[in-house]
Amino acid sequence: MNNPAESDMPTPKTDMSQVNMLETLLSLIEAEHQALRDQDHAALLAISEKKQNLMAMAENAQLAATAGPESRRVNQLAAECQRQNLINGVLINKLMATTEKALEVLYQSGDKPAPVYSASGAIGSANATNLEGSGRFKALV
Repeated sequence: MNNPAESDMPTPKTDMSQVNMLETLLSLIEAEHQALRDQDHAALLAISEKKQNLMAMAENAQLAATAGPESRRVNQLAAECQRQNLINGVLINKLMATTEKALEVLYQSGDKPAPVYSASGAIGSANATNLEGSGRFKALV
């Protein structure tokens, strides 16, 4: 599978026009979104470095685009980049919350044991089970 962050995405150049730079940034942000959805950590790392460079350049470009024929398009692209970046931020927060919940389940304290299933399918707690001499778990009632 080709990694869009490594092959298809252009490398930032200092001589890019403002419109090209923002179009490239938008493409990177969209690729970042897909990498987040796919949980493709390698792609996220590759995209992150390019995105940081372009974000800094884009901020300067938007400030410089107060007049001229490209100003309207620059402002539209900048707004779309901001919108998509906010969407990615929401997705990142949701992924982090899911990970935190999974970690809570894995590392629950002794105060609140994780639920377990008995041989009959009933839900009990890990503290309610004990080993019998036969090496089997006592069924939860």
